[in-house]
Amino acid sequence: MSTTSPQTGSALRVPRLPARRFSVDEYHRMMQAGILGENDPVELLDGLVVTKSQAAKDDELVVPTDRAGRISCSFPLPIHKFTRDQYHRMVDAGVLREGGPEELLDGWVVNKMSRNPPHDVALFLAENAIRQALPRGWFRRVQSAAMTKTSEPEPDVSAVRGKPRDYLKSHPRPKDIGLAVEVADTSLNFDRNFKGPLYARERIPVYWIINRIDRQVEVYSGPIGRGKTARFRRQDNYRPGEMVPLVLDGKEVAQIAVDDLLP
Repeated sequence: MSTTSPQTGSALRVPRLPARRFSVDEYHRMMQAGILGENDPVELLDGLVVTKSQAAKDDELVVPTDRAGRISCSFPLPIHKFTRDQYHRMVDAGVLREGGPEELLDGWVVNKMSRNPPHDVALFLAENAIRQALPRGWFRRVQSAAMTKTSEPEPDVSAVRGKPRDYLKSHPRPKDIGLAVEVADTSLNFDRNFKGPLYARERIPVYWIINRIDRQVEVYSGPIGRGKTARFRRQDNYRPGEMVPLVLDGKEVAQIAVDDLLP
């Protein structure tokens, strides 16, 4: 096991995101449904809903990528941010579909990264290992939404307080989540440099990246900072042959072998 301080960089200021591209028909449906207004300073450029330059804000700047993380535009664009209510109304208007391949992250509608067979195997292994290790009073959710003020991230696996029926009326909030887990290959930089700070900002206490590229489990803990300065204070890397501590509410409740998490 090795311990490092998580690195921060320009990716936190101008994130690289696989922003959802919309068709002209979808854009018009957003207008018709009142999700976007006729007087809103936005326009559709190459499928991206972009804030016009005179109204653009620094916190809207994004370097668009495709689902594999490849840059699709060489300069940042002010991608329009949506509220959680607008995000749900997109589903009602048929712009997005329930359970579709998108999630709302910090106001941006983002395409989920593409999945391959090893990713799905790693997801199954993580779900199975965490499910077996959770103590009473916790359960695991798989690729299910959490709810924050500006986001509805869908971690690959999460450890959630209580029972499944506790969340019939609303998704778990950060205070309900003890652990968020992402399986990463092509999404590694995104999971480190965007989702990590987002989870830290929301004070999710522990974040794992099952890193298939480097064959290690990265455990981030101790969220500190606010807004754009939010990050995890500590990073511990666990490699094959080692055990990853499962920590909930600040206590180690189990250990899971790295070999049980990596395909």
